[in-house]
Amino acid sequence: QGEELDGLEERAKLSGASKLYIEDIVDDFAENYIMPCVQAGAVYEHKYLMGTAMARPGIAKKLDQVPMSITIGISQGIVPLLGYNYSAGNKERANAALRLALCYAVGFSLFCVACYEIFSGAFVQVFIRDAQTVDYGKYFLRVMCSSTPLMAVGFIIASVSA
Repeated sequence: QGEELDGLEERAKLSGASKLYIEDIVDDFAENYIMPCVQAGAVYEHKYLMGTAMARPGIAKKLDQVPMSITIGISQGIVPLLGYNYSAGNKERANAALRLALCYAVGFSLFCVACYEIFSGAFVQVFIRDAQTVDYGKYFLRVMCSSTPLMAVGFIIASVSA
């Protein structure tokens, strides 16, 4: 990656972002998407490898990691607060902190699901412009992020029970 990243941080800040994250997903993409397709002999109309078809789940996976990372952070961040209050015998405050963490995690996850449902095309177009890929990427993104609120609850339950 080179020139396509020039000015990206400025554009992100102009659009209202407070921070820009750029991840190198080449190895993950090659290992988990390209190699299985090549091994299966996936070609489109007997002419070329299905590059756009392989890009769709990779794009959706990276976009889905945003709400997942934040809900994991909430679930891990609540553990010390719960432990301190529970060990001090303040079970009411521990329960209140748990309810607050669940509300934040599930609320943020639902917000992300709504954003991905409404603006899925715009999010996918940030990564790729091919119309067919964008259509399929929107579908993958909607399917993948629909389980995020349930996973948020699961992360918090797992953190509390650990």
